[in-house]
Amino acid sequence: MKFPDQEPARYQRSLDLWLDGKAAAALALLEPMLDKGDAHAHALAGAIYEFGGDGIEVDFSKAKYCYQLAAESVGALAACFGLARMHFFGKGVERDLASAQEIYSAILEEVDDPAAHIGLARIYLDDQWEPNLPLAEQHLKGPVVSGHVEAYSLMVKLRRKQGRVFSAIYFQICSRLKAAFYVMKDRNDPRLGSA
Repeated sequence: MKFPDQEPARYQRSLDLWLDGKAAAALALLEPMLDKGDAHAHALAGAIYEFGGDGIEVDFSKAKYCYQLAAESVGALAACFGLARMHFFGKGVERDLASAQEIYSAILEEVDDPAAHIGLARIYLDDQWEPNLPLAEQHLKGPVVSGHVEAYSLMVKLRRKQGRVFSAIYFQICSRLKAAFYVMKDRNDPRLGSA
């Protein structure tokens, strides 16, 4: 997540509070920035509303509003990912894989982000979409090399769809070992995250 130009210390404290499970305190600290229309603060507020916790109820309509405001004003990467997630999983909106694909593709036009590749691979492997196994595999190559756990998990699904059972077992073992290693080393390792 990129840091805003204004009030980076307040934003960083809010982000740290949220990552520590203190959603209400994080949102309270963001209020002055939200009142000023800070796009990055809105992106973080969107995540807080999307996932809830610590006295903050999940509110997908507020999450979507915050994400859209941040994405439209400065193209905040975190907000774009939030909108793509909401469309992919149907959180507060009708499940719309085409919209999710459009957002992930737009992210990749700006930055080569492993999470966007993982998001597209997830779409190309989805049974509600016309599966495109070669494209899914193409999008998973980089994130697998980088050690992203979700990419390994999606490789399991890909290999099963291809009928490559032993390769699927290999990726399943790798996924679990990498996850265990990353959790022991640093629970906040971005390679544990989801797109």
